[in-house]
Amino acid sequence: GRLLQSYFTSTAATTTNPNETNKQGDDPEPELQIHTSLPELDVWLDNGRHKWPQLQDFLDTAMDHGDLLRVPDKVLQRTAAWCFDIVTPRQSRSSCFTSSYGRLVRGTGSILYMGATKNDGNDNDTAVAAQDNAKEAEKSSIADDSKRDAWQLVAPEDRHFDSNAWMKEVDASQLRYFSGMEMARLFGFAGQFSFPNHTSLKQQWKLMGNSINSRLASRLILLGLIILLQEDSGTDSSP
Repeated sequence: GRLLQSYFTSTAATTTNPNETNKQGDDPEPELQIHTSLPELDVWLDNGRHKWPQLQDFLDTAMDHGDLLRVPDKVLQRTAAWCFDIVTPRQSRSSCFTSSYGRLVRGTGSILYMGATKNDGNDNDTAVAAQDNAKEAEKSSIADDSKRDAWQLVAPEDRHFDSNAWMKEVDASQLRYFSGMEMARLFGFAGQFSFPNHTSLKQQWKLMGNSINSRLASRLILLGLIILLQEDSGTDSSP
C-alpha cells in the first residue's frame, strides 16, 4: 500500500514561504499526482477517441427477469425518483453501485432504460456523442432542461428540479434495475463467477455494492509488485 501511495503522490510543501511551517508543524502533506500513462503496465495515454464497451455488452442475454428488476411504480412516483441516474444499453458509463442499491435512489447506482431512444440505430459511440453534446451545451450556455438530450450528463449545478418533466421523455415501464450478475460483469468478475442459488436479488445487490473493479485491483497489485521488484533491484520506477 505504501509503495502505491508513494507512486501516486509526491511530497510538496503546503506553504509558499519557506520560513513558514504547516499548522500542525508536521511534514508537508503529500499531493496527488495524476498519471496519464503507466509504462510499467504498458498503459499509454490515448489522445484519440477510444471506443469503450457499451453497457449492452454486460447485460444478461438469455434471461427473462420479468418484473423482478422493474422499478416499482411507487418508487417512480416519489419525488426522490428525480435523482435516478438513467442509462441506456448503448451508453458506456454508469454510476457507482452501492450496497443500498434498490433500496435508496440518490447516489446508489444507475438504472437501465430498455425502451427505444433517438440514438437507436446510430453506430457512433453514445458516450462520445454525449461528450460532444455536453461541449455544445456549454458553448451555447444552454440552461433550459427542455433543450437538453434526456440522456446527457449534466453538472449538478446545472440541474433544475422538476418532479414530472423527466418522466415525459421515458416509458416508465421500460425502467429496470441491473441484475446482480450484470453488476458483477461491470466490476470485472470472471465469467465463471456465480452467486449461490439461495442468494436473493437484494442480497446480490448488497454484496456487489461498494465493490471495486477486480480487473483494476489486479492491475494495481501487479503495479505494486513491479515497483517493489524495481526498488529491490535499484531501478527507478518513475514514469
